[in-house]
Amino acid sequence: METIPTNLPTIMKALGDENRLKILSMLESGSLCACEMLGNLHIRQSTLSHHMAILSEAGLVSSWSVGKWTHYRLCAQGIELAHTFTGQLQATAATQLPEFPAQASSTPACACATETRTETEMSIA
Repeated sequence: METIPTNLPTIMKALGDENRLKILSMLESGSLCACEMLGNLHIRQSTLSHHMAILSEAGLVSSWSVGKWTHYRLCAQGIELAHTFTGQLQATAATQLPEFPAQASSTPACACATETRTETEMSIA
């Protein structure tokens, strides 16, 4: 895989919350006012603002104001970056990685498999 874009970790963190995923799903149908999202999410306005700030910072949504309300829509560039990354991972998993063997091989796959671990190390793992 090529170098990871600097904002990809921010995008992936933004995608790691159930409410933010719900927000992105709602925006699939088109732009929405914050008030419309509030009714569907059952969260406080301050919590929605927090989630929207994270999604905006990640480049997944863009916004504009109409009076006292803010409207949001998906931002194609951020969505495309996440899609490209996950698509590359999927392609690698599907074509380049072998399936796990039915039984463990007698030959260790890596050096750590031959190391002796103390009881303390095993209890941490």
